[in-house]
Amino acid sequence: MSAELALAVAGEALGTLAYKIGAATYGELFAERHDVMVSDSALLVEDQAGNQVVLTDEQATAIGALIKSPEVTALAQTYILGQRATETFQDAPALTAGSKGAFLGLFAKEFPSMRSAGELIWNLITEVLQNVAPTQSGLKRGKKEDLSRLFDTQEGMPDRRPPAPRYIREILESTTDWEIVERLRRICEDACRAAEEEFGKMHLEHAQDNHRFSHEDLYIERTLIPRESNRKKRVESTVITAPAPGTNAVVIGNPGAGKSTLVRKAIYQQIKRPTRDLAPIVLLCRELNSESDFDLTRELTNRLGLMPGVELKEGDFERLLSLGRALLVFDGIDEIADLQRRRRVILSIESLAVAYPLAPIICTTRIVGYDSAAFHNSRFSLYELDDFSEAQVSQYARRWFKIMRRPAIDSKAFLQDSQEVREIRRNPLMLSLLCTLYKVRGYIPMNRLDVYKSCADLLFYSWDSLRHIPQPVDHKRYGHTLMEELADLFFKFPSAGAGVEEGLLVRLIASFFKDTAGVDQTEAAHRAQEFLNFCAGRAWLLTSVGRDSRGQRVFAFTHRTFMEFYAARAVVRRARSEEDVLRVIYDVYRKNPSSVLPDIIVQAYDEKEYRGAETLLRIFKREGRAGRQIPAGSHFPLCLRILNSTPVGAPLVREILLDALTAWNFTNDRTDRGIFISLLQLYRDPRNICQRILRRVDEAVQPAVASAFRNAFLRRWSRLSLTGFADVFEEEWGAIAHLIATEDGPTLADEDPAVYAYLKLAGLLPGFEVSAPELERALVLSAFGAQIPGLALRAVREYLGEDKPDAIYQQICVQYGGALEQQPAQIPRDLAERAQRVVGDIVPALADVEPAQPATIKNLLFWLACLMCETTDSGLHSFHEVVRYLYPNDLLYRVLRKRMRSKQMDEGAAEELRSVRLGPRLRHEVSRFCPPWADTWMKGDLSITGAPY
Repeated sequence: MSAELALAVAGEALGTLAYKIGAATYGELFAERHDVMVSDSALLVEDQAGNQVVLTDEQATAIGALIKSPEVTALAQTYILGQRATETFQDAPALTAGSKGAFLGLFAKEFPSMRSAGELIWNLITEVLQNVAPTQSGLKRGKKEDLSRLFDTQEGMPDRRPPAPRYIREILESTTDWEIVERLRRICEDACRAAEEEFGKMHLEHAQDNHRFSHEDLYIERTLIPRESNRKKRVESTVITAPAPGTNAVVIGNPGAGKSTLVRKAIYQQIKRPTRDLAPIVLLCRELNSESDFDLTRELTNRLGLMPGVELKEGDFERLLSLGRALLVFDGIDEIADLQRRRRVILSIESLAVAYPLAPIICTTRIVGYDSAAFHNSRFSLYELDDFSEAQVSQYARRWFKIMRRPAIDSKAFLQDSQEVREIRRNPLMLSLLCTLYKVRGYIPMNRLDVYKSCADLLFYSWDSLRHIPQPVDHKRYGHTLMEELADLFFKFPSAGAGVEEGLLVRLIASFFKDTAGVDQTEAAHRAQEFLNFCAGRAWLLTSVGRDSRGQRVFAFTHRTFMEFYAARAVVRRARSEEDVLRVIYDVYRKNPSSVLPDIIVQAYDEKEYRGAETLLRIFKREGRAGRQIPAGSHFPLCLRILNSTPVGAPLVREILLDALTAWNFTNDRTDRGIFISLLQLYRDPRNICQRILRRVDEAVQPAVASAFRNAFLRRWSRLSLTGFADVFEEEWGAIAHLIATEDGPTLADEDPAVYAYLKLAGLLPGFEVSAPELERALVLSAFGAQIPGLALRAVREYLGEDKPDAIYQQICVQYGGALEQQPAQIPRDLAERAQRVVGDIVPALADVEPAQPATIKNLLFWLACLMCETTDSGLHSFHEVVRYLYPNDLLYRVLRKRMRSKQMDEGAAEELRSVRLGPRLRHEVSRFCPPWADTWMKGDLSITGAPY
């Protein structure tokens, strides 16, 4: 037969996982994936492992008919899903082996003369399905009871359970329809191919002559700081740049820290993978600033469907999410200016993660103001992208000067000369701009506002001027003023963040020429267009970002920092008094505490007026304390930020620092935490003043006030440490915190459980005796409005969840367990219910508990198991599964079952408990393996929470 026909037969026979198009066309597609050699009478097919088989056209057609049968379809699906669920279901390997064996048996029966070809044909079937079916790590994100639906095989038996969730139904549908399988595989490939143009290179808009560089040449690998209470160490950024299926992560960082660069690297990592089995979809959140309502799923579907070459059918996007084959990136959530709208978007993203647990989702937002619109779904891990370390600064500078073809001595000189602004250069965006500035001018400004100004001047004027490139007269004369006018528009209308239509900008610029320079209307419009064309081609601060539905160019600032810089200058230029400036600051700060615009406005005003920052700060402090313009106490974080950015006299610094004592007394827990974090983020000079007060060596502060400040500091440092956040500030504040804890801690520990727990874990309280009632304060702690594990629960989590836990955790477990030997601690019902939630939070951190544990530790675990039973309606809590195998013969579940029957809650008990048989030797085994009081509790004659039974 002809080569074309042979290829068609190969596609039809062996590539039945295809959409319904012409056989010849599919034959070509099939040949792309597998090595197909064609002769006039036969074809040679080779799988990825190098196995080969020669088939005649009659054999290929017959094999194709077999592959299309429902039996083979079901076997292939079961094989793939069973292969992926080996860590979730014990019988999954048997399903996998059974599926393959069943196919080989079926194939041998149909083709007895071709038994050796059966395994190769099976490989070809599963190779295609592998790139669409959920991955093993992705399936781990689903609930076990949901995933069990993938393996239901009891045909004809009524299923009394609720319907399977949508993602399970779509996994089943998608992996049993070869047409859908092939279409989804193509969508992933086409989406990666479409994303290659945008994400295949790093973008540095200010690099001028060449602003696209290889990731390998310039990208600096980052580390992330996990914000989970039980994780302290930094982690590699591969959790973002190479996300596992089902990853849900939020990356927070300062403006210019490289959040967008990080997620661009994640897209790049995906599109360069040979399999290209994950469709990347990026949503710039500033594009959600319009006033109209939105549907997040529809928005993402449209985004995918508009990618060049991608063809979607109805339901394809949801299928990709269900299978975990779409990587969703929400970049710049903080750029949704309206706080309520931002919260609604976050809720929509969280709902998406719940509905489609296998799909990886990455979000970025600024660190300042994150608490006011935070992710609360436990599925999302929170990471902070820290600024560059000094080593990363050096590495970046060397790479930057190298790709700019500058000698190595230039990077060394730059690193030396930029020492004075090392706080600024740790910010990746500012570092990149400083490198450009140094290359052109040979020096570095010493003030943050000067840095912004110099960088803006470099990008807007100097670069082309140095190259003798002609610039429009209006650009040279009115450039900065026009940029302020444009920035003011973007600032006043947040929806403009996604871009402003060219016609509107032309009219705005023309009005400036007409009203300010006396230019007639026709010439003003011409000059406005000329200025905007220059911006699009050379200016690098405002640039064209595409076209709208009417074909007009859309313009936006290349980076939000420059928009804020020019908007701040516009505010100060137009102000007639400090009240005018403060009015804008109040308005911006009320709407969005994360905005850095108030800080820059204060700096710009300080540049205009002698000691202007100090004047504004005093008024702002007074108004904030009185609660007139903004809620009382909420002014404090901004005051501290201003101290960081603008030189202020020491007396005012002291006043603001000591205002914290007042603010902490009447603010809510979330604000309390924000104030303390802001204090810890102080720059060197105000930080030194703060630490002098804390050391009680500042003679301008009365000893009693300094002592109160120290106590307030230690209380909050203890809570921050217990929630895992203090490590970030250890270098600057660790020594002073240790000093205060050593000198004042033992006194405070008697009245503050958090301080007590912190001192104990820090080794500052050598030994302690406990009694059962003390568990009440060692169970759950309140920290900044959240409930966190107390000393006992923290010790359980760390001792059982770590490979090599610190000895202190075992010591604590043993001591509390010893106190529970003869009698159980009884605690109030409300505390028990709070403990139930916290215990549920620590369960995921616990490893498989080894049965060989000291008896004292078993006492503590048994007491917790009893507590969870009393506070859970069904009697069964996730903690019980963790400690179940500490006891032989399923003793723990038998005890819980007996308790539920004693309380006459037999029908309300969990089904798993109701199926447990008590056995005749229950009391004997309880007396042997459990604390002495266990029998009394099991019979219902004792209650840990005092609840009726």
